[in-house]
Amino acid sequence: MSEFLSDKEQEERLKKAIKTNGSWIIGAIALALFIFSGYQYYQRNQLQNQINAATQLEQVMIAGEDAVTALDSETPDTAKNTVFLASVDQLVEAYPKTTQAFEALLMKAKYLVDSGDLAKAATALQRAAEIETDDGLRSIALIRLAGLQLELKEFAAAQKTIEGIDASGFEVARDELLGDLAVAQNQPEQAAEAYQKAWDASLAREEDRPELRYKMESVGLSPEPIEQPELILNQ
Repeated sequence: MSEFLSDKEQEERLKKAIKTNGSWIIGAIALALFIFSGYQYYQRNQLQNQINAATQLEQVMIAGEDAVTALDSETPDTAKNTVFLASVDQLVEAYPKTTQAFEALLMKAKYLVDSGDLAKAATALQRAAEIETDDGLRSIALIRLAGLQLELKEFAAAQKTIEGIDASGFEVARDELLGDLAVAQNQPEQAAEAYQKAWDASLAREEDRPELRYKMESVGLSPEPIEQPELILNQ
């Protein structure tokens, strides 16, 4: 065994191994260095993309504030509207798989809703939901999208969207939307079942939802009161 060899013998063995397998060893080392340097480049590139996307999102936010201000004014400035929407599209095109693109699309959708263009707002939310972020963010986009689809009376599309809301913690919102969909299609029994399911989940979490309670009452249900936990104040 090598631990019982003298230093000189170990040196000779190493030289022999290099001579016999030299090309293989050199190739393995070169490959390892190539992989390592490639990984470092990938990491640096990803970090730079995140920085660039964040910087561009700041510009989108500024343009968005200007567009909203112009929208609320007595003499709307369409140029600011154009600048904002174009800045969102540029960010999404340059960094399509980032959370910054997701945030920009949600901002665009809200602006389009405020502008009265629900169809384009739904398109923006659909695009946001397609970005591979975490399930929670995706569910937020889908919840807003389903609400717009209900307003647009696109019931089949809304059904499909609601079924895609599968992230943990969004069960109440999903079931409430199923109730809304049933109401929109004049299906009071299905609405009552969905609303009750949503209320039971809220009850378990001790989360009072006044709007959901009103919807339940509108289909003939009497929701069990949800007691809010008492705040413990320092004496």
